[in-house]
Amino acid sequence: MQLQQLAAAFIVFKNKRKMKRKLILYTTTVLLINIGGGGVMAQNLKQQAKKKAFSPKMLVYENLKNENVLKHFKNRFAQLDTLLNHPIWVKSPVINLGLNSQHTADIRNTDSLYWAKTAHEQLAIARHNGLEVTGQVYARPDAYFDADNDDAEQVSKYKAKTQAELGWNIINSKFYQGKEKKAKVALANELSRLQSKKRMTADIYEKAAEELTEQYNFYIGTIIAHRLDNLDIMNEAYQYMLEKDRISNDKMLKVMNEKLAAEYDISILCSNRDISNKPIYRMKPTQILVDTTALWHHIDEESIDARIVMVKEQIADNDSKLANYLSTTRITPFARWSSYWQSNNKISNNGDIGVRFTIPIYNENPRKRKALETEKEIIRNSRSTDVKEIKQSVGILLKRIENLNHAIATEAFHIEQTGKYIDMRRFAYKNQKQGYNYLMRMDEYTGFLESMERMYKLMLNRGLAIINIEKAVSIYDNNTIFREIEL
Repeated sequence: MQLQQLAAAFIVFKNKRKMKRKLILYTTTVLLINIGGGGVMAQNLKQQAKKKAFSPKMLVYENLKNENVLKHFKNRFAQLDTLLNHPIWVKSPVINLGLNSQHTADIRNTDSLYWAKTAHEQLAIARHNGLEVTGQVYARPDAYFDADNDDAEQVSKYKAKTQAELGWNIINSKFYQGKEKKAKVALANELSRLQSKKRMTADIYEKAAEELTEQYNFYIGTIIAHRLDNLDIMNEAYQYMLEKDRISNDKMLKVMNEKLAAEYDISILCSNRDISNKPIYRMKPTQILVDTTALWHHIDEESIDARIVMVKEQIADNDSKLANYLSTTRITPFARWSSYWQSNNKISNNGDIGVRFTIPIYNENPRKRKALETEKEIIRNSRSTDVKEIKQSVGILLKRIENLNHAIATEAFHIEQTGKYIDMRRFAYKNQKQGYNYLMRMDEYTGFLESMERMYKLMLNRGLAIINIEKAVSIYDNNTIFREIEL
């Protein structure tokens, strides 16, 4: 009996130890989960605070009540009246098309390197006076090969000879066509510099387009957000009316589709920006005036492509001047001093003056000049074709800008007239015999916002067209070719 009691007590004690271990393990696990979950939750809150992205609202509502729907309408009308009567006026976004600090630093550094290279190469030409010293020293081991010769022959022979000569290679020096030789290196470096600058600045137009689009997308997104608030309330009303069998299903589906389209547009335009509870930004409509005379002149004379072609023609002209018959010859006046160690162990010295010359029996230079003239003609024809294509593309873009100017003016007129209509109708709904039409009034506000949205999109497209023109004709900074005036 005692053994059974002891066994039972041991079992109880063992079970208590197991339960204690389980309790400790469970407690530890819960704490770790809470800590980890808290960390994850904190991280999620940080991410949400860091990135305030747009989130769609409800599409389908349940248990709608008439007084709640009417309250939403009244609150929204009051909000819209306040926002439309006291908007935030902003100027149309302007992009400072230009080289940033990094572009400027890189271009200045590259230009200085090319100019230094030109200076060094021209200095090398300036120091090339054509003077050259040549010499020779050699021996004749006659004693080993001609030991039996008589004394007279021994006197005429020598054991060693030393010669030093000073010559003037005048044709290959700075004194002959030195100006053209300096121009050759300067033009080659200038061509490389312009081509390098064109490559280094190729990205400024894409960046300008991105910046302009981002600025306009913010204003467009805020307008769509306000329009979406209207659609949400109308969606509520149509769902309530559908439950009461007061409307057909088509009207509600139309509003729901517009709501989905607006949410999609916002998610594309402002995915990383918070546009909720923003004021209504009113942008003054503008017109773009284009100085076409200055634009065509820039294409023909001032664009980087035009300057590259100009340098190529100058290179061909300079090479044509260098291609002449005299440049293929070699005429070198010289003075020579010779010393002989004769076979009879006497030293004999003498001096000579003369002219060395090399004259080719052919003349290829006329053909070279004709080839260079042909190359110049090829350059001109290529440039003419390029300019024709550029002007054609620019002409299409100018026509687009003109059409957008008219469309913006028309839309601005619609916005003005719609605003006056809303002011006139604000109190007219209360006096209607058929009753207050909340949906019709909301449609008017929504139409006003839609006109603003269309105008901003038109102004964005016009700005992008201007950037495309500047890219086509290599305009690197703001200029007087394009001038924006308020309507």
